[in-house]
Amino acid sequence: MELVLTGARLAAPQGLLFHRPGIAVSAIEPGDKPGEQVKARLALAPDCPLGEHPFRLRTAAGLSALHLFRVGPFPTVQEAEPNDE
Repeated sequence: MELVLTGARLAAPQGLLFHRPGIAVSAIEPGDKPGEQVKARLALAPDCPLGEHPFRLRTAAGLSALHLFRVGPFPTVQEAEPNDE
């Protein structure tokens, strides 16, 4: 799956540090807005624990604040319009 992080001072991304097992980062690169966006490609292990996974972004300038990534038991379904029924 792809994870897009946005914010300030995100130049030179070097990695994501997860504090629980089950999530591996296969690629990380600047996004469409360098310095403001980072794209990371994640791989979830089949036995990845469900729930919240705290992580930090590591850049050349240091570590980000703690953020949460949630893993659920169901696949993500993108919303499609119209959806009034």
